[in-house]
Amino acid sequence: MEPFSFKKLTFFRASEPPAKKPKEDSSNQYKLAKLKPWQRLAAHPHLFVLIFALAIAYLVSYVPSKSLPQLEPGEIAPSDVVAPADLTFEDTETTELWRKEAEETVLPVYSYNENVFLNTEIKIREFFKAGSEMFSEEITSQSRSDFIQACQDQFSLELSGKTLQNLIDSEFSATLEESLISLLGIASAQGIILSKNLFTHNEAENGLTLIRGSSGESTTAVTDILDKNEGKNLLSEEIGKL
Repeated sequence: MEPFSFKKLTFFRASEPPAKKPKEDSSNQYKLAKLKPWQRLAAHPHLFVLIFALAIAYLVSYVPSKSLPQLEPGEIAPSDVVAPADLTFEDTETTELWRKEAEETVLPVYSYNENVFLNTEIKIREFFKAGSEMFSEEITSQSRSDFIQACQDQFSLELSGKTLQNLIDSEFSATLEESLISLLGIASAQGIILSKNLFTHNEAENGLTLIRGSSGESTTAVTDILDKNEGKNLLSEEIGKL
């Protein structure tokens, strides 16, 4: 028998080392790193997908289909047609008509100026004071003429000889002064305007809104407002009753 050697036997075999993975090509990463941000964005594959999707959405939403029927003005469309974009069209004629109708429903607003009566009251008191001082002495034709001129210059009053004589006979009494102011207050309380021709917004037909300070506002007819001449006539009638 031939001799047998155990040295040639291998009972424990070492495990083979794992295969090494090939290293990625670092040259591509280096090239990407050297690119600018916008160049890296352009090189991104998802960018083309996004551009393609946006183009399709635009074509579907905003580009009208060639299959749309050619419609004539006033013709009923056979199917619903959706406009690809909003369009604003102003009908100037109808807009102006509606604007005028809206203006007619709103009454013009006027304010009652209480200072007008207060200023007139001050002038009346100054007038009676000047008259009582001038005619406290002997009355002459010259003093009468001077007083009439002073009334025109200072108080914007035009006095006839008869009216002046009545004031002289009353000695410019305080009772007459207060009565005149009271009557003037009654006339001005209605509201006095220079001329009703100044009402140019259909106030004669629709009326107006009159604001009276703290008293608030109220709807007033034009007939309840006095013009300058109507105020004078009313005041003369009331004075004649004294």
